[in-house]
Amino acid sequence: MDTSGAWSSLIPLPYPYVVPGGRFREIYYWDSYFTMLGLVASGRTDLVRSMLDNFAYLIATLGHIPNGNRTYYLSRSQPPFFAAMVGLYARATDTAQTLRYLGALEAEHAYWMDGAEGLAPGEGALLPCSFWLAANLAMMGRRDEARELFERLLAVRNDVGLLCEEYDPRARRLLGNFPQAFTHVGLIDAALTLAHATGRRERPGRERPTTLTTTRL
Repeated sequence: MDTSGAWSSLIPLPYPYVVPGGRFREIYYWDSYFTMLGLVASGRTDLVRSMLDNFAYLIATLGHIPNGNRTYYLSRSQPPFFAAMVGLYARATDTAQTLRYLGALEAEHAYWMDGAEGLAPGEGALLPCSFWLAANLAMMGRRDEARELFERLLAVRNDVGLLCEEYDPRARRLLGNFPQAFTHVGLIDAALTLAHATGRRERPGRERPTTLTTTRL
């Protein structure tokens, strides 16, 4: 487990993890998803599991995953990528190994949905979360529902195939930042999860990367 001095801002974590590199000495929430992509490609699913265990630990002890494991990040977070991380690990190993994270997934969902009933009418649907819902439906074995939702989401892309942050189903128009990287990461994650759930594999002849690189985003 990490250790920290009396005046340190570090929130100690019980298991090994990878930091973005450079001057950083702490994990960052959504950055870790991209680190995990490299770890899976490098055959280090053991380290992916350790990082997931750390995030589950943060949810259990703090109620959510902060921006990073520093005390000055406790009041803010990043887009909830924990479900996508669990989905990545499930595809690299098997779904049974991810059941241990069900409680943490439910707790994080409750954290992000707290106060949702007080939102003003007219708020658009957050597309990254919609893609993550499709991925989780696929992991639950509800593949027909997952595919139907996934295809509905693909249908709202613009003429060059790009998506924004949100979608207004009443006005039928894209809203928010454009293009939105989080949305496209969710799209890719959902597509891979659906392919895994239906037994599809990579095309023959495609080589998987074997080196690990991490980039601070």
